[in-house]
Amino acid sequence: MISSKEVTTRIGGIYALERIANNSKDDHWTIMEVLTAFVRENRSLKEEGEREQLPTIPTDIQAALTVIRRRHWQNEEENQRIDLHNTDIRGADLSGANLKKANLNGANLKKANLNAAILEGAILVKANLEEADLMGANLKKANLNTAILDSAFLTQANLEGAELPGANLKKAWLKEAILKGTELSCTDLTEAQLIKADLEGAMLMDATLENTILTNANLRWADLSGANLRKANFRQANLQGANLSEAKLQGARLKKARNLKSDQIQGANGDNNTSLPENLKAPEHWTESK
Repeated sequence: MISSKEVTTRIGGIYALERIANNSKDDHWTIMEVLTAFVRENRSLKEEGEREQLPTIPTDIQAALTVIRRRHWQNEEENQRIDLHNTDIRGADLSGANLKKANLNGANLKKANLNAAILEGAILVKANLEEADLMGANLKKANLNTAILDSAFLTQANLEGAELPGANLKKAWLKEAILKGTELSCTDLTEAQLIKADLEGAMLMDATLENTILTNANLRWADLSGANLRKANFRQANLQGANLSEAKLQGARLKKARNLKSDQIQGANGDNNTSLPENLKAPEHWTESK
């Protein structure tokens, strides 16, 4: 039925498979594999020039994803993982879905609804999550190497221990997000909102945080060496023990930052537009703004 030329017949077949999966533990995973294969075969990524011409996600593809989203995942073995790699599922509704350790490598999830989804340990290398809704999502230990999260909504998301080296997080919303021990080296966080975010022990070496809002963020023991922090706002941010060696602090607003010590800024670069707490003096090597 799901191979029919008629979309209504395909949708009927998809929901018939759901009923079987719900009533038969023995058939559950086989049906999930059939549905994920259906999505991969019918929404595989096209050549670069063709992607934007693809229509909104078809109703039968969303039906298959809905079944995957609300499946009885408790029936699955540890090695049984959802595979939607290299699929174009822009705008898909996967809210609340259990995609733990799923293979979403290279998937296009632009503007997808992943609100409260479980993506712990998921593979999202080079995935496109631009403008995706990931509010409250669990992304602990997920692999987001070089992923696109431009303008993604990650408020209260848990990215503890996740890997995001080289990822694009421009203008992303990360208010109250958990990023403890997260790998963010060379990540682009330009103009991102990290208000009250927990970045304790995060690795932000050579990352770009220009014009980024870090109000009330926890940056204790974070490694910001070599990072671009120009014009970043650190109001009430906790910088205890943070590594700022070779960081670019030109125009950064550090006046209201908490627990910033003189030795932390000695190896950093700033200028006369860098505002510091009243108890700190700018290092002699800092230059005048041009």
